[in-house]
Amino acid sequence: MNASSNVEKILVQRGVLSAEALEQAVRLKERQGGSLAVNLVITGAVDDETLSSFYQERYRLDPLAEEEMAAVGAQTFALIPVEIIYDFGLFPVRVVGEEGMERLIVGMIDPSEPDVLEEAAFFAALELVPRLMTIGQMARHYARLTGKRWKVDWETVVARRRIYQAGVQAADESIDEPSMDAIIL
Repeated sequence: MNASSNVEKILVQRGVLSAEALEQAVRLKERQGGSLAVNLVITGAVDDETLSSFYQERYRLDPLAEEEMAAVGAQTFALIPVEIIYDFGLFPVRVVGEEGMERLIVGMIDPSEPDVLEEAAFFAALELVPRLMTIGQMARHYARLTGKRWKVDWETVVARRRIYQAGVQAADESIDEPSMDAIIL
């Protein structure tokens, strides 16, 4: 079992999301690609902050503050090819350390996919230090630095979450309230 599927199992066991919501996100991932984390949030199966808190606890990664993300400039952003940033949800934040010992702090949406760090480190030619970022941070700051939409813009995530939650609420209400057809006199 890979790390990602282990995370899926834990999320369902902890009641963070339902098996049905997980299946919907997996189907979306198969159709459109991307990480499971991104697809879970896009489908509204789990909100961005809940998923981030789960990953923070599970992987013991410090989250990136919004101020840190806002301080990223074009020169730092260019340390990793934009295709890697886009495809893997990995975001260069800042270089730390003394000359010859520099490391690149990167924001990561889904730390259950550690191979992403290896590939990005190859391009950056620096050791990477992962930190946790939310999908909202990625969407906002990718757009700020590229002028383009990331896989999904934040407004779309919020809208899809509302639609998903409305569907869940409607389903819950139909279970709670028996229809008149079900009542036998």
